[in-house]
Amino acid sequence: MNAITTPIKTQFDRVYDLLENAIESCPDSLWTEKIGGFFYWQQLYHVFAIIEPIFLDGKEPLPSLFPPEVAALSRHEQQTPDKAAVLKVAREQKAIADAWFAKATEEDLWKKHEGRSKRWGREVNVLEALMLLVGHGYYHVGVCDVALRDRGLKGMM
Repeated sequence: MNAITTPIKTQFDRVYDLLENAIESCPDSLWTEKIGGFFYWQQLYHVFAIIEPIFLDGKEPLPSLFPPEVAALSRHEQQTPDKAAVLKVAREQKAIADAWFAKATEEDLWKKHEGRSKRWGREVNVLEALMLLVGHGYYHVGVCDVALRDRGLKGMM
Protein backbone atom coordinates (compact mmCIF):
# COMPACT_ATOMS: atom_id res chain seq x y z
CA MET A 1 0.00 0.00 0.00
CA ASN A 2 1.02 3.61 -0.28
CA ALA A 3 0.37 7.07 1.14
CA ILE A 4 -3.02 7.35 -0.55
CA THR A 5 -4.40 3.82 -0.33
CA THR A 6 -3.40 3.36 3.34
CA PRO A 7 -5.81 5.96 4.80
CA ILE A 8 -8.61 4.75 2.52
CA LYS A 9 -8.02 1.18 3.69
CA THR A 10 -7.94 2.37 7.30
CA GLN A 11 -11.36 4.00 6.94
CA PHE A 12 -12.75 1.05 4.99
CA ASP A 13 -11.63 -1.30 7.79
CA ARG A 14 -13.10 1.00 10.44
CA VAL A 15 -16.52 1.21 8.80
CA TYR A 16 -16.48 -2.50 8.01
CA ASP A 17 -15.76 -3.33 11.68
CA LEU A 18 -18.64 -1.09 12.76
CA LEU A 19 -20.97 -2.75 10.27
CA GLU A 20 -19.96 -6.21 11.45
CA ASN A 21 -20.58 -5.01 15.01
CA ALA A 22 -24.04 -3.86 13.87
CA ILE A 23 -24.81 -7.49 13.07
CA GLU A 24 -23.37 -8.92 16.26
CA SER A 25 -24.90 -6.34 18.61
CA CYS A 26 -28.38 -6.45 17.12
CA PRO A 27 -31.01 -8.19 19.23
CA ASP A 28 -33.15 -10.71 17.34
CA SER A 29 -36.24 -8.54 17.79
CA LEU A 30 -34.60 -5.65 15.91
CA TRP A 31 -33.07 -7.82 13.16
CA THR A 32 -36.46 -8.18 11.46
CA GLU A 33 -37.76 -4.70 12.24
CA LYS A 34 -37.95 -1.95 9.64
CA ILE A 35 -35.76 1.09 10.20
CA GLY A 36 -35.62 3.87 7.66
CA GLY A 37 -38.13 1.96 5.51
CA PHE A 38 -36.12 -1.27 5.28
CA PHE A 39 -35.40 -4.18 7.55
CA TYR A 40 -32.41 -3.77 9.85
CA TRP A 41 -30.75 -6.80 8.21
CA GLN A 42 -31.44 -5.38 4.75
CA GLN A 43 -29.71 -2.10 5.62
CA LEU A 44 -26.55 -4.11 6.33
CA TYR A 45 -26.89 -6.55 3.46
CA HIS A 46 -27.25 -3.56 1.13
CA VAL A 47 -23.91 -2.12 2.25
CA PHE A 48 -22.03 -5.41 1.95
CA ALA A 49 -23.54 -6.12 -1.47
CA ILE A 50 -21.97 -3.02 -3.04
CA ILE A 51 -18.43 -3.87 -1.96
CA GLU A 52 -17.98 -6.40 -4.73
CA PRO A 53 -19.09 -4.11 -7.60
CA ILE A 54 -16.73 -1.40 -6.37
CA PHE A 55 -13.65 -3.61 -6.10
CA LEU A 56 -14.27 -6.04 -8.96
CA ASP A 57 -15.84 -3.47 -11.32
CA GLY A 58 -17.70 -5.93 -13.52
CA LYS A 59 -15.54 -9.01 -13.05
CA GLU A 60 -16.80 -12.42 -11.87
CA PRO A 61 -19.34 -11.88 -9.04
CA LEU A 62 -19.82 -14.04 -5.97
CA PRO A 63 -23.10 -15.90 -5.46
CA SER A 64 -25.63 -13.75 -3.66
CA LEU A 65 -28.25 -14.50 -1.00
CA PHE A 66 -30.89 -12.39 -2.72
CA PRO A 67 -31.65 -10.82 -6.09
CA PRO A 68 -29.92 -7.49 -6.82
CA GLU A 69 -33.18 -5.60 -6.19
CA VAL A 70 -33.06 -6.58 -2.51
CA ALA A 71 -29.48 -5.35 -2.16
CA ALA A 72 -30.38 -2.16 -4.04
CA LEU A 73 -33.25 -1.52 -1.59
CA SER A 74 -35.71 -1.43 -4.48
CA ARG A 75 -37.52 -4.54 -3.24
CA HIS A 76 -38.48 -5.79 0.20
CA GLU A 77 -37.59 -9.40 0.85
CA GLN A 78 -39.96 -11.34 3.06
CA GLN A 79 -37.44 -14.12 3.72
CA THR A 80 -35.18 -13.13 6.60
CA PRO A 81 -31.59 -14.36 6.56
CA ASP A 82 -30.05 -15.22 9.89
CA LYS A 83 -27.15 -13.17 11.20
CA ALA A 84 -24.65 -15.89 10.30
CA ALA A 85 -25.68 -15.74 6.63
CA VAL A 86 -25.27 -11.96 6.44
CA LEU A 87 -21.99 -12.18 8.34
CA LYS A 88 -20.77 -14.77 5.82
CA VAL A 89 -21.59 -12.40 2.94
CA ALA A 90 -19.84 -9.58 4.81
CA ARG A 91 -16.67 -11.60 5.29
CA GLU A 92 -16.62 -12.76 1.66
CA GLN A 93 -16.94 -9.15 0.57
CA LYS A 94 -14.23 -8.03 2.99
CA ALA A 95 -11.88 -10.62 1.51
CA ILE A 96 -12.45 -9.12 -1.95
CA ALA A 97 -11.61 -5.66 -0.64
CA ASP A 98 -8.56 -6.87 1.27
CA ALA A 99 -7.21 -8.61 -1.83
CA TRP A 100 -7.69 -5.46 -3.90
CA PHE A 101 -5.98 -3.23 -1.34
CA ALA A 102 -3.07 -5.68 -0.99
CA LYS A 103 -2.05 -5.10 -4.60
CA ALA A 104 -3.42 -1.60 -5.27
CA THR A 105 -1.12 1.14 -6.48
CA GLU A 106 -1.63 4.86 -6.48
CA GLU A 107 -2.15 4.68 -10.24
CA ASP A 108 -5.07 2.29 -9.70
CA LEU A 109 -6.94 5.02 -7.83
CA TRP A 110 -6.94 7.33 -10.84
CA LYS A 111 -8.25 4.73 -13.29
CA LYS A 112 -11.79 5.04 -14.59
CA HIS A 113 -14.30 3.00 -12.63
CA GLU A 114 -16.41 1.61 -15.44
CA GLY A 115 -19.42 0.56 -13.35
CA ARG A 116 -19.83 3.83 -11.45
CA SER A 117 -19.12 5.91 -14.56
CA LYS A 118 -21.87 4.10 -16.46
CA ARG A 119 -24.30 4.27 -13.55
CA TRP A 120 -23.78 7.99 -12.91
CA GLY A 121 -23.39 9.03 -16.54
CA ARG A 122 -20.06 10.76 -15.98
CA GLU A 123 -16.41 9.89 -15.55
CA VAL A 124 -15.78 8.43 -12.08
CA ASN A 125 -12.37 7.24 -10.95
CA VAL A 126 -11.67 4.41 -8.50
CA LEU A 127 -10.76 6.87 -5.73
CA GLU A 128 -14.18 8.52 -5.90
CA ALA A 129 -15.87 5.11 -5.93
CA LEU A 130 -13.93 4.12 -2.79
CA MET A 131 -14.83 7.40 -1.09
CA LEU A 132 -18.48 6.67 -1.88
CA LEU A 133 -18.17 3.18 -0.44
CA VAL A 134 -16.71 4.38 2.86
CA GLY A 135 -19.15 7.29 3.22
CA HIS A 136 -22.08 5.06 2.33
CA GLY A 137 -20.97 2.56 4.97
CA TYR A 138 -20.82 5.26 7.64
CA TYR A 139 -24.33 6.40 6.70
CA HIS A 140 -25.71 2.91 7.35
CA VAL A 141 -23.67 2.60 10.56
CA GLY A 142 -25.54 5.73 11.67
CA VAL A 143 -28.93 4.28 10.70
CA CYS A 144 -28.24 1.12 12.70
CA ASP A 145 -26.71 3.05 15.61
CA VAL A 146 -29.84 5.19 15.93
CA ALA A 147 -32.05 2.09 15.82
CA LEU A 148 -30.09 0.54 18.69
CA ARG A 149 -30.09 3.74 20.78
CA ASP A 150 -33.81 4.36 20.17
CA ARG A 151 -34.44 1.00 21.84
CA GLY A 152 -32.30 1.87 24.85
CA LEU A 153 -29.40 -0.29 23.71
CA LYS A 154 -25.73 0.60 23.53
CA GLY A 155 -24.87 2.27 20.25
CA MET A 156 -21.88 1.40 18.11
CA MET A 157 -20.13 4.76 18.17
